[in-house]
Amino acid sequence: MKKIFTLVLFSVLMATAVFAQNSEKNILELAGQKITESGEITNQDWLEEGKVMWDKENATLTLDHAKIKCNARAIRVFNADNFRLNLVGKNEIKAVASYCIVIGQNGTAKIDGDGSLTLSENSTKGAILIGKFSSLEIADCSLDLTAQDGIVGSDGKSEEKLIINKANVRVNPLGGMAYGAIYDFSSLILQQCKIVTPAGAIVEKGAIVNPASHERIKGEVVIEAETSSIEERFAEAKGQKDSMTFDLQGRAVQTMQHGCLYIKNGKKFVFNGK
Repeated sequence: MKKIFTLVLFSVLMATAVFAQNSEKNILELAGQKITESGEITNQDWLEEGKVMWDKENATLTLDHAKIKCNARAIRVFNADNFRLNLVGKNEIKAVASYCIVIGQNGTAKIDGDGSLTLSENSTKGAILIGKFSSLEIADCSLDLTAQDGIVGSDGKSEEKLIINKANVRVNPLGGMAYGAIYDFSSLILQQCKIVTPAGAIVEKGAIVNPASHERIKGEVVIEAETSSIEERFAEAKGQKDSMTFDLQGRAVQTMQHGCLYIKNGKKFVFNGK
C-alpha cells in the first residue's frame, strides 16, 4: 500500500510540474539558454555587438543593433502569448541549429519594429519554424533570411498561420534539405505587400508556389511592402512631391478643374479656383 501511495504521489507531483510549465506564458530561450523568471539575461557570450533586452511583463524581446552568433537555436519561445520580437536598427544572427527562430505550439507572436534582421552565410538549417496551432505576423520591418530551409509551418494541417503585413522579406533557401522558401501553413496571408521574385509566383495552399506547376518555390522569394495608400505613394515620389499634382487615378495634371478632387504633397484637396 505504501508503494502504491508513493507512486501515486510521484505521478501527481510530475503532472503538477508539467501543468505548471505548460501554463507559464512566454518561456524564452536565447542561444539555448533559458531566461530566468526575472527576465535577466545572465550570460551573453553569444552577443558580439549591440543589445538584447527581454521585457517579460510586456512579452517583448528587443534586438538593438545586435549581432548574435551561437551554436544553438538563437530564439525559441514556448507558450507564446502575444510575444513580440522588436527590431531596432540592423541586426544579424548566425546560429547553427535546426531552426534559428522557433515559435512553439499554441502560440501567438509578432516580428516588427523599424529595423531589420539578417540571417547570413548558410548559418542555419532553417530560418523560422512556427509550431502547431500557432501564428506569426511579420509587420513593418525587413527580414533577409539565408538558410537551408525557409519560413515553415509544422505540417500545413495544424492551423499554423503566417501573416506578412507591409514588410520586406527575402528568403533564400540554399538547397540540401530545403523543401521550399515559405510553405506548410494552414493560412498564409500577404497584406499591403506583394511577391516580386520570382515573377508571377502566387500564394496557394499555405505556400508560395509556381502558378503553372503549383509546386512550392524552392529558390529565392522576395516580398516587398506596398505603400498603404494612394496619398503615401505620391508623397514618396522623390524630388517631385512638393511640386506635382495628381488626380485620383495617379496621373499628373497640369490644369485642374474647378470642384474636382486632387492630391498634392500626399494630401487630398478640392480645387476651388478657375
